[in-house]
Amino acid sequence: CDLNKSIINIGFAGAVLLTTVLAFTSSAYTDLATDKSYSVFESLFTLDKNILRTDPMLSSVLVFRNGLSGYITMFLPIVVAFPFMVSFCAERNNGLMRFTISRTGKLRYYLSKFISALISGGFAVMLGIAVYGIACAVLFQPLSEFDVSADQLQYIMQDSTGKTIIKMLAVAFAYGAVSTLPAFFLSSFCKNPYIITCLP
Repeated sequence: CDLNKSIINIGFAGAVLLTTVLAFTSSAYTDLATDKSYSVFESLFTLDKNILRTDPMLSSVLVFRNGLSGYITMFLPIVVAFPFMVSFCAERNNGLMRFTISRTGKLRYYLSKFISALISGGFAVMLGIAVYGIACAVLFQPLSEFDVSADQLQYIMQDSTGKTIIKMLAVAFAYGAVSTLPAFFLSSFCKNPYIITCLP
């Protein structure tokens, strides 16, 4: 099964890990006095502990909500190519593609590859963001522990925590799936995995 090949490989694990790491580059806090933005990494290691304990913008759910910003938007089209690119290029280069197409038909073959690329890319990003969310829950305080008025809470959190998490994971899946498209279409006429990975 094409989906199994795309998910059960080192490329998929690498994509999940890289997505998680890149999510930590997203902006978590902005110092209004200096107008300096701090990434999640910077917030953890350079901000005063008192700010981490008192500013609700540094609550776990709000930091998690910002996970799809920063460098992740730049590198995601490269990262999501890892799961399907290795097996797809290997099939093309070793001649296995011809035999598979003759057995299943060209349309069915490419459609299967396309769907598995979308699902594997989306799933890799969603899992990476989920791991990032777990890390946020461990490293940052929950919003309930901050002194926030009802009006302020309504302003910073339009949805409940559960709904925010579900929406974030759904957006991550969709973002990952769409981000695979440039690499997938490039792989249809290019055999070099490095070009396929880096060009998008």
